[in-house]
Amino acid sequence: MKPNAEQEVKDRVAAVFDMRIIKEMSKRSGYPESTLAQWKRKPLTIKAVDLIRLEEITGERKQGET
Repeated sequence: MKPNAEQEVKDRVAAVFDMRIIKEMSKRSGYPESTLAQWKRKPLTIKAVDLIRLEEITGERKQGET
């Protein structure tokens, strides 16, 4: 992964988890708390489809974004 792409992923994951409670995100998304905590600690381990899903659930992904 290119450095710019890595930073973009890190920024997107940080935006998804910013000021959110892992337990509540787990309830809303269906992902286990342990998985969400791991993604928060190591943002490059999240798959694109999971990141997009979390962005949609939290409202961080706007309509029409690719």
